[in-house]
Amino acid sequence: MESAKMDETEKYQQRLEAIAAGKIEVTQKEKLSVHQSVQVQTLSRHHEICGS
Repeated sequence: MESAKMDETEKYQQRLEAIAAGKIEVTQKEKLSVHQSVQVQTLSRHHEICGS
């Protein structure tokens, strides 16, 4: 179960990186959601590091 979830996250991460690198054409709406998910990831990463 955990590894399957990790797989999905990994694929999603690769997709985000491809989009960021401009390899995948995305719609304006998808760009927005990608931007939001990056912000969420950054925040949760910040919580992990700071433990707050």
